[in-house]
Formats: sequence, C-alpha cells, structure tokens
Amino acid sequence: RLGTAHGAASPSALLAVVTPGLLLVDHVHFQYNGMLLGLLMLSIADLEAGRTYRGAVLFSLLLNMKHIFLYVAPVFFVYLLRGHCGCSFGGPRGV
Repeated sequence: RLGTAHGAASPSALLAVVTPGLLLVDHVHFQYNGMLLGLLMLSIADLEAGRTYRGAVLFSLLLNMKHIFLYVAPVFFVYLLRGHCGCSFGGPRGV
C-alpha cells in the first residue's frame, strides 16, 4: 500500500523513494549524461557557427569526461580535416 487513508505516504513508500542507491543512479548518473549530451550539441552548434576551435575543444572535453562518445569522433575528425585543412574528398565540386 503506497499511501494511508489521509493521503500521506507510508514509511515504506517514503523509504523506497529516498533510497541512496536510487538517488545516485537516477539523479546523478542520468543527469550527468544529459549534461554531456548538451555538451555534444553545443560543440556541434559551434562547428556549424564557424567556431571550429571552440567546438573541437568542447568535443575533446566531452571525450575526456565519458568515452562512450568516441563513436562520434570519426565524424568530427573528417569534418575538421575537410573544413580546416581544406582537404576535399571525392570528385570536383560543382559538377
């Protein structure tokens, strides 16, 4: 039973909600991932706005915080190589 007749939470429901393990997993781990996803979006927005160095620095900070974003690194590498170094891949443009 989750509540009493007066609408107050029972002690067992209160203990289930404030369990330290649940608080750590739910409120620290997943919010941390949300912050890192926001950092990824910010670095992509910086690249699109032409702020190449800031976008690259933000992405490298993101990789240092959590390595799961390593699967995005090849896309960043090709984009930075093509845009910053002036390299072109494929055939001539405008054909």
